[in-house]
Amino acid sequence: MVVPEPSVDVDLFYFMDYQKIHDQIIDRAKKEYSQGLRTKKNGIYYEGHHIIPRCLGGIGWANNWNHENIVPLTAREHFIIHWILHLIYPNHRKLGEAFYNMCVIGKKQKRYIPSSRIIEYARILHGKNHSTYMKNNFWSEDMTLHMSKAHMGEKNWMYGKNHTDETIQKMKNIWTQEKKQSASQKFLGDNNPAKRLEVQIKMKQRALNRKKVNCPHCDKEGAINQMKQWHFENCKNKKD
Repeated sequence: MVVPEPSVDVDLFYFMDYQKIHDQIIDRAKKEYSQGLRTKKNGIYYEGHHIIPRCLGGIGWANNWNHENIVPLTAREHFIIHWILHLIYPNHRKLGEAFYNMCVIGKKQKRYIPSSRIIEYARILHGKNHSTYMKNNFWSEDMTLHMSKAHMGEKNWMYGKNHTDETIQKMKNIWTQEKKQSASQKFLGDNNPAKRLEVQIKMKQRALNRKKVNCPHCDKEGAINQMKQWHFENCKNKKD
């Protein structure tokens, strides 16, 4: 199965049955997952994919592979699926953005790295989508006029009313030199509440009294609010 790379003459490939290719990839992945061939511990990197995209009404969390709308895909399969979804719905902005995001590779990501030609196509698409969205939703003629006036220094709704000299003087008088010095001294030396011995003892006792739990998978001990993120259901030693 070959999916064409977008190019200047990408319209030549519109005769392909993208929906059929999409369904073949999804059905194969669902079948292998049901047979236990796609697991988090088999050494192959998978990403949870929404079969019905969330922007089209799909539900479920990507890390819950047991959900009927979620299927584990390899990095390459995931990239191809989002590419195909964009080709099926070429005018859908959010699906176009999802395809662009698949082409953005971070330092810690394991995603499939497409060719430079595909990345160029995705960036051009992203630029057009962003420009159209901003133009249709924000940069109306009225908004442009207001922004122009603001940069020219005119009084307008974005900046509110200009303060009078009397009001500015009142605001300056609020923080007198005496008040500034008093506030500064409050947090210096022994005046700082956090440096008092009784406060430090109370904070240490509070830390000791925190409920600690052990992860059933790696037996690591820690505070329950800290352990939930990387242990219990999310523990790397958890067996499927």
